Order: sequence, then C-alpha cells, then structure tokens
Amino acid sequence: GLIGAGGMGEVYRARDSRLQRDVAVKVLPDLFASDPERLARLEREAQMLASLTHPNIGHIYGLEDLPADAGPRGRALILELIEGPTLADRIAEGAIPVSDAVALGKQIADALDTAHLHGIVHRDLKPANIKVRDDGTVKVLDFGLAKLAEGPSAALQSPTSIPSMSPTMSAAFTGAGVILGTAAYMAPEQARGRAVDKRVDVWAFGCVLFEMLTGKRTFDGTDATEMIAAVVRGEPEWSLLPAAATPRLRTLLERCLAKDPNRRLRDIGDVRYELERALEQPAAEKAAPAARPPIWRSALTYAAALIAGGGVASYAVWTLRPEPVRPLARFSVALPEGQRFTNTGRHLVAVSPDGTRIAYSANNQVFMRAIEQLEPVPVRGTAGEGNGSGRNPFFSPDGQWLGFWQDGEIKKVPVSGGAPVMLCAAMAPPWGARWESDNTILFGQNSGESQGIFRVSGNGGKPELLVKSGDAGALHGPQMLPGGRAVLFTQIARGAIWDQGQIAVESIDTHTRKVVVNGGTDARYLPTGHIVYVVEGSLFAVPFDVDSLETTGGPVPLVEGIPQAAANFTGAAHFDVAASGSLVYAAGLGSSEARTLVWVDRSGKEEPLGVPPRAYTYPRLSPDGTRVALDIRDEMRDIWIWDLARKTLTRLTVDSDLTRLPIWIDAQRVAFTVTKDGQAGSSIRVQAADGSAPSQSLLDDAKRKWLASAASPDGTRILVSPDAAPYDIGVFTIGATPSVTMLLGAPSNEVNGEVSPDGRWLAFQSNETGRGEIYVRPFPEVSGSRAQVSTDGGVRPAWSRDGREMFYLWQGAMMAVPVQTTPSFKAGTPQVLFKGDYLAPQNGRTYDVSPDGKRFVMIKAGPETEAPVEASIVVVQNWLEELKRRVPIP
Repeated sequence: GLIGAGGMGEVYRARDSRLQRDVAVKVLPDLFASDPERLARLEREAQMLASLTHPNIGHIYGLEDLPADAGPRGRALILELIEGPTLADRIAEGAIPVSDAVALGKQIADALDTAHLHGIVHRDLKPANIKVRDDGTVKVLDFGLAKLAEGPSAALQSPTSIPSMSPTMSAAFTGAGVILGTAAYMAPEQARGRAVDKRVDVWAFGCVLFEMLTGKRTFDGTDATEMIAAVVRGEPEWSLLPAAATPRLRTLLERCLAKDPNRRLRDIGDVRYELERALEQPAAEKAAPAARPPIWRSALTYAAALIAGGGVASYAVWTLRPEPVRPLARFSVALPEGQRFTNTGRHLVAVSPDGTRIAYSANNQVFMRAIEQLEPVPVRGTAGEGNGSGRNPFFSPDGQWLGFWQDGEIKKVPVSGGAPVMLCAAMAPPWGARWESDNTILFGQNSGESQGIFRVSGNGGKPELLVKSGDAGALHGPQMLPGGRAVLFTQIARGAIWDQGQIAVESIDTHTRKVVVNGGTDARYLPTGHIVYVVEGSLFAVPFDVDSLETTGGPVPLVEGIPQAAANFTGAAHFDVAASGSLVYAAGLGSSEARTLVWVDRSGKEEPLGVPPRAYTYPRLSPDGTRVALDIRDEMRDIWIWDLARKTLTRLTVDSDLTRLPIWIDAQRVAFTVTKDGQAGSSIRVQAADGSAPSQSLLDDAKRKWLASAASPDGTRILVSPDAAPYDIGVFTIGATPSVTMLLGAPSNEVNGEVSPDGRWLAFQSNETGRGEIYVRPFPEVSGSRAQVSTDGGVRPAWSRDGREMFYLWQGAMMAVPVQTTPSFKAGTPQVLFKGDYLAPQNGRTYDVSPDGKRFVMIKAGPETEAPVEASIVVVQNWLEELKRRVPIP
C-alpha cells in the first residue's frame, strides 16, 4: 500500500517474502521515471544511505531492479519500514513541550552530525522527513536531495522543474543554477540558488526546532514564493516561543537561523552540544559546591594535641595554615569626558603583568593609567590620524615597556616616559601581539604576502615567520606556551566568522597542528592551567594540560559582556589578564557603533538625513546628489543606497565577504572593494546602482589587497591604495588589462587620492612631515610640480564639484581652501567652516560634499534609546582565584 508521495518519490509498504519482514519501497513517480537525472539521484541516495549507519537514520536494505511489468520506473530503494507518525503529524497536534522538543532535537542533530562527518549534506530536512517511533526514537529520512559536501553537486547542474505546488521544489533560478529544497525550510543562500554547504542543515534544524516549540512554521506564506520571501527577508516571530524556553535555547535558535551563513553555527555537532546545555540554569544561578574543610583545621587539631610542645606546636599551626584567599574586587574605570575607544578592530586594552597599569586606545592614540591615579596620561608619540594613530597596546613581561603598532611599524616606549623606539616593520596592525618572557614578541599578520605568526626580538630586528597560515584563512592572538615548544592561537576557515574559530596549538619543532577547542576566538593560556577565550561576548575557560596539549574538561562561561571587534572581523576580544590575577575588559563600545548621518551646512547647522542608526562608515553622494552610497559595517557588511527624496535604504550588494568603500563611477554605477576574510588579495567590482544587474569584476589581485578611493571624473580610471604598508596611491584603467600602476612611490605614506573635476590634478594625504598634510600633483602624470594645500595638518581631502574649492579635516574641523586649477594650480588660505563631534571610524574619507558645495554629509553618533553608555574599563582584581574555584583542574 502507498505510504506517502512527494516530488522526490513515492513510498510503498511491502513485504520481503525471502527475509519475512515488512519494508518500505521507494520508487520515482511516473512523471519522472524516465528522467536520467532523477534516476541518478535515486541511485545517489542509495549510495549515501549505504554509507551511513546510525540509529537515528533510516536504514537501506538494497537497490533493486523492478520487473518489466512495473513500467518505466526501473529501480527501487528497499528501506527500513519505520512505524509511527512523522514529526509533522506530531506538530499538527500542537506545540511539543520544551523538554521533549530538546530530546527529539538531540537525536535529529546526532543523525545530521553523522551525515556531515561522511561529507553528506541533507538539504531537505523538515518535519515530514522525520519519523518518531512510539518509543520516542527519531529516524531522519529522505536523503533524495542530499549532496556531497566536497566537489560539484550534480543536483545543481540541471534546471529540472516540477510542479510548483509540490512540497519539495526544484525550480530554475536565473543565472545561478537551481533551487533545491522545501521552501519553508530553505536557508537564504539555498533559496537564492547559491552554492550550499552543511550550514543549510543547521538552518533547517533551527526551523524544525522552532516549529516543535511553537507549533507554527518558522517562515510561512500562502505559496512557495511568499515562503521564500519570508526566509530571505523576514524574521521568526520570537514571541511565540514558550515561557519554558530558556535564554540559552533562544540564543541557540538565533545562531541556527542567522541569515548570513558566516554568522550561523557552523557545525551541527556544536548544536548538539548546546542542546545538552539548553535547559540548564545560567551558571551564576547554580548553587556553589560545598567547600572542602580548610586544611588548617586539621593542622590546628593536631597541633592542639601537641600543645605541650609550646613553640613547636605554634610553628606547626602557622606553617601548615595556607595564605588567606585574596578577596575579589570589581570596579569600573570611566574614560574621561570626551574620550571614546577608537581603532576597535584590534585589541583595545592591556594590563601590566603586576596589574598596576592599564593601557588603552582612545581618540586615535594610546593612553596609560596607573590604578592608583585618577587620570590617564597620553603615551608620547602615539597620537595621529588614520594609520598614524597608535593602537594595539601590550606590555613587556617586566612591565617596563609598552608595545604598540603605528604607521606600519611595531614600536615600544618606556612606561616611565620617553620617545618611542621602532622595533620592526609590520604591514598591518597586528592580529594579536604578545611580549614573551624570553624577550621576543609574537604577532599575527594576515595582509598581502605577510600571513601567519611572526617573531621578533624585543630589542628590534627582522621578524621571522614562526607559524604559516596554511589552509586556515587567518591566524590571531599568538602566545608561546610554557616550555617554548608550542604556540597557541586562533585560526579561522575562509569565509567563516571568528566566533566559529578554532583554538589551535602548533609545535615549533615539527609544525604539527591540532585543534583543542572548536568555536571561539582570542584564546589566552593562564598560569592557572586554563585556556580562556570568547564566544559571542562571553568569556569561557577550559582546563588545559600543556604537556599533552589537550583540554582536560569542558568549557565554563565566566564573564558576560566582553566586547569584540566590530562585525567580528579580526578576531580581537577586548580583554586582558595580568599575571598577578587581574582581569580587565572594555565596556561602553556599543553606542559608538550606532551612528547616523546628518547634513551640516557651512555654518555648522545640522539637519538629519533620516537614516536609521547603523554602523555607517564611508558615505558617497551620487553625482546628481539624489542618493548616498553607504558602507555599513554591521552584521551585513555590504553596500547600501539611501534615496534622499524617498527616504528608503536599499541593500545593493549581498555578499558574505567584506564589501566596502563605495565610489560612484557615474550616476548609474557604483564601484566597491570586496575582501574575503583571511585571504591575501581583494577585488574591485562595479554594479548598477539600482541593482538591476549583478556586479562585474574590474580588478582581481590574489596577492594584495587594494582599496578603491575615487574614480576619475570621466569614469575611465579608479584610484586605489594598498591595505597595508607601504602605503601609496595607484591607478588602473577600467576595461584595460587589469594592472595597478603606482603613482608616487615616496618613502612616506600617501593615501586618500582624489582627482579634480577637470581631471588634471591629484589631491592626496601624506605624512612626510610627520603628520598628515594635503598636497596636489598633476594627474595622471604626477612627476610635475607639487603644491601643499593644508598649512597646519590635514587628512581626507575632497574637491568641490566645480573644482574651485578643496575641503579636508583636521582635529575635528572641516577646512575649506579656495583653489585655482587653470592654467596652473594655486591654493589660497585654509579657513575653518565648522567644528563638531563627527565620527571618522576608518582611514578613508568619511564624509562627502553636496554638488553645490553648501552642505556636507557627516557621520554622527546615533540617538540613544536608553541612557548613554559610558565608555569605561572594568577591572576585576584577584580574578584568577575565582577562575580556579569555578573551573577546577582535574
């Protein structure tokens, strides 16, 4: 008899007369029985099921040829007959109790984990493909759409379609391939017809778990089109979750249902682990274990028995009695008024080994504060604009030196005061830096040809490559483990996010590497015998044996609210631990990331553009002044278009990589830079501003990252700068052989190139005098005369649209200079137009000027919906005592 039917097959109950058992027989529907691709898919399902042996996956008994009188169907799968309702039948009766849903979810996750370990992605997980036997055992069925995780998918190579009302879809997708799956459970990338991996099963699992808990579909609609639209743009109705669903369970669902696959939980095994803890109380609410009787009580009793010994007994008591446990002390150190953290992509805070000094990055320089002092002091030589600002502070083991990065160099400065000393060249700000006890400094680099972990003497010298990146996308946070023969660091797969990073160790002698913790970033080994690391703002600790290089226990969450680098882009978590036991971490970063845009006229009067608060970075007005192209650095990391008249914000690019730096080539086209996490190169691409056509590549460089800064007025050339030292300005011609020609080549750093409206002059920023200044040279032949525009410092130049004025920023002021571009270039006297607390979160030009030159688009801190968050540093003294108590070493 017929059990069920769908787009991928018909399933019948049958009797195996030879083995005397009931079985299920799956055959193709008559409509597709002669389709070679469908027949191949049926055989592929048989092969995949044969490779899987798991109690929660339906078994296969054979692949049989059907007799000739069975019609054109040809072959059939002989499967385990599983009695009981489907999970869809169970859900139709109403929401499943939380504890039962979690128990079922664990079994589903176990089944998928086994499939993934065999390189198989299900791609069509849904309640109708899950059976629940009377004894509560789950069976995951129907691997008809499954694909091997490695290599091309045959299913994505044939645009075969079936009726639109079928629960399983296989609809042609223009220009990309094929959509395969069930609409309500498709991941966004699957719905768009893009290449998929095992993370689509994590998404579908989240949909199934949500449906079990609520009795409602996660994404619903009257037809497949509405469902796909809900998947791509909608959000689950979180209010439907039952009261018994713990915050931890809600967080798990959110991480499964992240639309960006790079922010989604990467492994279903991690989902299974989180389900184990989903119903636990938060660690802070658990009762502390009963304390063991102090050892000194036994000693005291014994000593009392020997009281006749007098002094001997007293000596025994005080010798055996341990030192008292130092009390835990928590307090917050507020940054002075007007200070906020800057350069948040690298480590913000550091604490000296003895816990008496804190260093941090704020207002584009490094400050240091002694714990007993009321005010911080600026560290000499660290102030500057862009890459000229010091960042990523770290202390020497003896606490006498402070290291930092600035302008393509790692430097050190005495904590007692003095001039900075250059130690070595480092193309980009370090992805973690640590000064080791043997007076060497380890630091990570992931730019250009400098990729991996490097080591340099604390006295200076040439860095040596210690650990290669290898197949990992990027490495972060190196630390030499005790004994000096292995390095601890975080690695990340290409395209993943740092919360999905792997804590790894590599032998210095053999260069063998192994992963010790999956899921986390910015690990540190502590003298207590623990590794601490951060996942989604929570600081975890796990016991670790440095001899075997193995963890010896499970992870325990200890501290919430540890901030991480914006968009989780570099792996940095903003905390540090002193050898003396103090924990420090930054607080109050959130408000600086919520930004908005304002018009500011030449007198300083502001008018909001009306955009919602987001992490805006590089606004660029269209040539006709009707739209603003925006680089938004939040979870999306894409280019958006704000229509000034309609007041609508439209996403232009849809990419899991970092897409940034929009520039208008003309009123119809926007160019931008695409950088893949952890890769050496980048791409400059162009796309129609209305999104009517996909983007096209203008320049691809696999070895070096280029950042687009401007287009020539005629739309034929694009100016670029490298994303790491040495900084210079290059140019390439659109449509010609893609090759960058460097223009200036001076020993100083030149960035932020802008071409004049008549196409004859190049304005740029240079630090050859030791600070930023604005200069102009002829373009495109730059070897002629040079004129200085700014007179007392300047960064981020821009031309007025009529070419009669130039603007730049300096120390919070918008400066304007009248200029003459014909027959030769002449600059007038700079004047201050206005000053204000406007943000310049990155190195490029973070403002733009209207076509009439009367108004400027500026970035401003967004409106606060709650009380403003004060930027501060939290200090927890004697924190290692708490760590040892809460995470005992086995």
